[in-house]
Amino acid sequence: MSTITHKRSWKWIGHVIRMETNSFMKAALRWTPEDKRKHERHKMTWRRIVELELKIMNYSWNTIQRTAENREEWCAFVAALSARASQAREI
Repeated sequence: MSTITHKRSWKWIGHVIRMETNSFMKAALRWTPEDKRKHERHKMTWRRIVELELKIMNYSWNTIQRTAENREEWCAFVAALSARASQAREI
């Protein structure tokens, strides 16, 4: 089940990246909260998980934005990413 969720979240990211520049969803994807947490450690948010996965794979937001613009390249990227993630879970 987690592989399906993982794949769908990356497909959604590609969908949002291809949206119009003034889209609220696109703005939400890039949004960074300004307030700092008080006396708590930083919680692992969805965005931090995505950024961590990108860092592990040596990708940047700019790279995935360029890749997402081409749907065929994006589908291949998501498939490779999902295969890699499922292999990592098996270990």
